[in-house]
Amino acid sequence: MKNKSRSKQKNHRRNRRTTALLVLLLAAALAVLLIAVVPVLRLRHAASALASGDYDTAILIYSQYGTLYSADEHLKEAQYQKAVSLLSEGSYSDALSLFTALSGYRDSGDRAKEAELGLISTEIDGGDYNGALTKLNALDDGYTGKDALIQKAKFGRAQLLAGIGKLENAASELEALGDYDGAKDLLNSVRYNLAIDLLAISDFSGAKDVLSSVPDSVSDAATLRGLLDAPFDGVYQCVYTDTAGRTEPGVTSYLWIHSVIGTGTTSTVLGMQEDFSEGTPDAASFGTAALNYVYYQNPDALTWYFSYAGSKDDSDTDGGDCCEKLVLSDDMKSAVTSIVDSSTRKEVTNARTRTWALVTDTTVADTVRAGFRNRLKQDLGMTGNAYFADATNSTAVTHYCCVDNCTNVGTLVAEDAVSRSYYCEEHRSEYEKDSRVSAQEP
Repeated sequence: MKNKSRSKQKNHRRNRRTTALLVLLLAAALAVLLIAVVPVLRLRHAASALASGDYDTAILIYSQYGTLYSADEHLKEAQYQKAVSLLSEGSYSDALSLFTALSGYRDSGDRAKEAELGLISTEIDGGDYNGALTKLNALDDGYTGKDALIQKAKFGRAQLLAGIGKLENAASELEALGDYDGAKDLLNSVRYNLAIDLLAISDFSGAKDVLSSVPDSVSDAATLRGLLDAPFDGVYQCVYTDTAGRTEPGVTSYLWIHSVIGTGTTSTVLGMQEDFSEGTPDAASFGTAALNYVYYQNPDALTWYFSYAGSKDDSDTDGGDCCEKLVLSDDMKSAVTSIVDSSTRKEVTNARTRTWALVTDTTVADTVRAGFRNRLKQDLGMTGNAYFADATNSTAVTHYCCVDNCTNVGTLVAEDAVSRSYYCEEHRSEYEKDSRVSAQEP
């Protein structure tokens, strides 16, 4: 009995050892499976994910296996393909980060440059032309497409410059762009608009010079050039006479009679401005109280009728029923103005009649024109003409920095009696160099 009992115990211990050995063998087999088989399966899954465009899954798996089965190389490829996909989608910032991290892998260097240019291109599309140009100019010549983006940025900046009234600056930028797509058409448009703005202040020589470079095909450029061949532009003077006919010695009235030319003008029309000066006129102040006469009609080349610029109490006839009559001499060296009834064209009783003589002193005549033009610029600036915005210091008008190619709003003002310019904070150094600033300081 004892022998049988011992035999059973031995068998039991043997079975336990056998079971333990089997468990160990199974565990070892599972370990081998985990170590050898599972990574293979996972890496196959990563390869499948990469092939289907699931880059994030592929990257996650490959990053867990280091150099096993060249997972590190596959990881780079997955990151590369993700970067390529981001680049094609326009996600330039993320693509640039990945390509930069992959430096040396395949063509990542060139792709990084492509992403960087794409990122700058989005800045151009967003209107940050100067910021984009700063970055582009800092790049070396190894960036294929850099020059094309520079032109794109400059063209966009020229459009913006034209829109904010910096027409000469825009024209200069467009001239430099040469045959760039759309540059010549925009240049012609900018020059035409500049000429129209100059005509708005009756700067005939300036407008004619600008229009000389504008093709006949642009709007009515050809017609305007014809009208500018011989525009009427005379300054006349007489002793100041009030509405009651009283004169003031030493005070002179000046009448600027000139052609009115603009878009749509097909024939000669005259306009007039009037102001007076005690002593020699000063361009800084002359014209501030100007009277503007608006054309009504002209029955012949020497007789013209204009809106009445006086008040209703200037005569025994309601001002609204009056008009100003101008009669020019045959040689245009003198003129007579009188107030007449709008309907009958008969002179109003007791209304003043004045005889004017052509000003032959060119310095005085030019000063009078400059004064009137300053007033016209102010009026145009206040009514939204961006080209003349700086003629007024009104806070209701947006002013832009005067530095070439700058499109920032100007907040720093440099001015004197006859001129005004604005600067932005970015160009404070240029502002501080402006001679008008030091002259303003106490």
